[in-house]
Amino acid sequence: MRGVIRVRQALYRTDGKLQLGRVKSDGSERAVAVPDACRTALEEHRAQQDKEAKEAAGKAWNDHGLVFTTKIGTPIEPRNINRHFATLCDRAGVRRIRFHDLRHSCATLLYEQGVPVEHVQDVLGQSSPTITKLIYVDVTERVQRTAVDRLNFLWTTARKGAVGVRRGGQRGGRLRPPRSFRLVKQGGPPGDRTQNPRIKSPLLCQLS
Repeated sequence: MRGVIRVRQALYRTDGKLQLGRVKSDGSERAVAVPDACRTALEEHRAQQDKEAKEAAGKAWNDHGLVFTTKIGTPIEPRNINRHFATLCDRAGVRRIRFHDLRHSCATLLYEQGVPVEHVQDVLGQSSPTITKLIYVDVTERVQRTAVDRLNFLWTTARKGAVGVRRGGQRGGRLRPPRSFRLVKQGGPPGDRTQNPRIKSPLLCQLS
């Protein structure tokens, strides 16, 4: 399938040297879909690498099948990536973060776009959606707030239907329930007990 990155190996430091090896666990080996724009950018970079970098390195080129490499095809030192990324942050005028934090930025953007947390979990390769929610609890709260704020129209509608209406139909004076509400049951004489034990209020209203 096009537009999918398959995670099969990781970069480790062993005896002071960088080496490629298998991922930590079977769960870490996964397929991650990427946007078409990202796929196109990766393909263009790979084409440029084949045309320029390999020719410049000549016989010194080490072909590991990597897209991002040093000038001779070897894995990039992680500390160099962090330094270069810090320079890019400064150039863009944004707060410095760790390169690894881009993973969290991606998850946050996906979650705020309405992507289910289970799908975000798959992208991150985490073992449980519960872990994902705990890590992004602040994002979860913002999404929940946006969701419940959509219920504000209920109170707005009720206020608009009741403002300034008296029982005689004239404006002003004592307010009455809006027409969208219908009286269901009035409480009985003192001491009477309603036949329905779940009904506790002397005045119940429901939408007509």
